[in-house]
Amino acid sequence: MTGIKYAWSALGGDPTLPARVTTVTRAGTLPAHLPVQRLARACVGVCALAAAELGARRTGAAEVPGVRVDDGAVATAFTSERHLLVDGRAPVQFAPLSRFWRAADGWVRTHANYPHHRARLLGALGLPGDAAPEEAAARIAGRTALEVEEAVYAAGG
Repeated sequence: MTGIKYAWSALGGDPTLPARVTTVTRAGTLPAHLPVQRLARACVGVCALAAAELGARRTGAAEVPGVRVDDGAVATAFTSERHLLVDGRAPVQFAPLSRFWRAADGWVRTHANYPHHRARLLGALGLPGDAAPEEAAARIAGRTALEVEEAVYAAGG
C-alpha cells in the first residue's frame, strides 16, 4: 500500500483516497531482483483509483468507490504477452533492433518495433534503413548511453 500512497501523492491526488484501495498480495507473482511486483501493484492501484475518482465525478457520486488490486491479476496483465499464442505459437515480441545494447559506459535500451521507430533509431546512428543489428551494436558501443539517447530523441525517436 505504501507504493500506491507514494505514487498517488506524487501525482497530486487527494491524500484520503488511497484508503479506498484494497490489495491482495501474493508472494512470488513477479519474481525479480528489483521490487517489480510492488511497482506493478502501485501502477495498477493508482490507475484504478484515478478511474474510480473520474467515474464518481462524472456520475455525481457522493464518494469514490473502493477498488481492489490483486497481485495475481496484476502479474497476469504485466506478463500477458507471454501467454499469447497465434496459431499455437508465441509471436515474435520484439524487433531485432529492440533490445538492451552495450554502450561505451553501460547499457541503453532501444525500441524499434514500429517502422518509424526503426527509422529514427537508424538515422540517429547514421545507418541505412537496411542496417543489420551488428552494425547498430557497433555504433552504440562507441557512444555513451546518454549520447545514444540524446541522438535518438533529437531524431524524433
